[in-house]
Amino acid sequence: MPVDSNITGVAIQVRDRFGALAIQRHFITQEQLDEAVSVQRAAAKAGFRKRLGDILIKKGYLTQTQVQEIISGQTTVVSDNKHVAGYEIISKLGEGGMGAVFKARQTGMDRLVALKILSPKLAKNMEFRERFIREARAVAKLNHPNIVAGIDVGSEMGLHYFAMEFVPGETLGSKITACGGKLSEREALTYAHQIALALQHAHQHGILHRDVKPENVLVDKDGTVKLSDLGLARSVRHDNDAAMSSVGMAIGTPYYISPEQARGESNLTPGTDLYSLGASLFYMLTGKHVFEGPTSAVIMAKHVAEEPPDPCAEVPQLSKATSLLVLKLLNKEPKDRYKDGKALATALQDALVTLGEFTVAPDVSGVSKVPTPVFAMPIGHQTTKIKAPRITRRRKSTDVSGGLLATLGIVGVLALVILWAFPAPKRPSFPNNAPNPKPERTPDTGTIKPVVEKPSAKTVPDKLPVKTTEL
Repeated sequence: MPVDSNITGVAIQVRDRFGALAIQRHFITQEQLDEAVSVQRAAAKAGFRKRLGDILIKKGYLTQTQVQEIISGQTTVVSDNKHVAGYEIISKLGEGGMGAVFKARQTGMDRLVALKILSPKLAKNMEFRERFIREARAVAKLNHPNIVAGIDVGSEMGLHYFAMEFVPGETLGSKITACGGKLSEREALTYAHQIALALQHAHQHGILHRDVKPENVLVDKDGTVKLSDLGLARSVRHDNDAAMSSVGMAIGTPYYISPEQARGESNLTPGTDLYSLGASLFYMLTGKHVFEGPTSAVIMAKHVAEEPPDPCAEVPQLSKATSLLVLKLLNKEPKDRYKDGKALATALQDALVTLGEFTVAPDVSGVSKVPTPVFAMPIGHQTTKIKAPRITRRRKSTDVSGGLLATLGIVGVLALVILWAFPAPKRPSFPNNAPNPKPERTPDTGTIKPVVEKPSAKTVPDKLPVKTTEL
């Protein structure tokens, strides 16, 4: 939202300036606008790019709702000789160093999109134009619930555009401002957890963001975080930053830039995004930047040379786990930070567990084969609170004799069952006149001789008694 919000040299132009509309709607006075403009110009000389609306909010002259109303009221037109094929421009959403973003309707699909138009200054550089198209196409292949989806990229009549998913909501930076300058510990950790998963997915596909900050994170109405502004991210497969350096652009934002970025290193790793996320988390928790200074050069020098402050010094009620997590992210060397976004997400999970509440849901992002817990959404979102599961370790038994006795006991029981189920067959009965074939030992000599019983008129029992002796 700069003073002059016209985008010259391209098809889309904004007719009404932000400040003029704010005065027209009686939100601010001319004196208040002039004061904010002076602050904006001073910041620009020091190397900072500050939006007019953010300055007016910080001074208490405007609310976030009023800023959004002014932006929506900025009418846009498309010139007759140039147009964005297949898109109907509705209103302007914002503007940055890379260009402007508009709310538009994709006519073919009849859906709302966010349409980013490359800055005319950058569009003059052929290498940067090619890079813009190449990286936008790479980002369009990403598919993650915490990343703004890419829809289309192209150029026509000198106009270079990138169509993205339209997210109804606000930036994380605006939300922090609306919440009084900082977030609760649980809410900040929840947002950081989602961003960590988004970065992990991007890194797995060879994309570095290089400008992770609250202003590049969108929060939709149900509390889901979506990492945005990936259209100008860099692929790790392309290390040439000549296009950016040739137009004098600083890579990254001074408040959140990593030490290696501040030193101008080109061989960056995923750790650079994790550092920026750590600086963003510090701001979410404390309402202050890790390092402050009068110019961007001074701030970047501090990122390189000075040790970061302990978040607990700013907010004493923060848990120790959260403080240590932030300080680990802000280590000067990438190797001393977390290994990757997945490891960071696990650490954020542990920090949330120490707060005593989280919700469990499957992670459908494809980041991990194992479902990842998704934590409680910010206040106002319905969640189910559960206690962390209690882990009980089984003791390994090394008593061999005890196991043997148990085995023998089982065998004995099985034997009794078999005997009960299959009893021994009955001995056959003999007729009254049949001799008993069993021998009988005589008590005097111990010799064996056959004994023949005489027939009797009495009834013969079914089973004759048989005497036996051991041979």
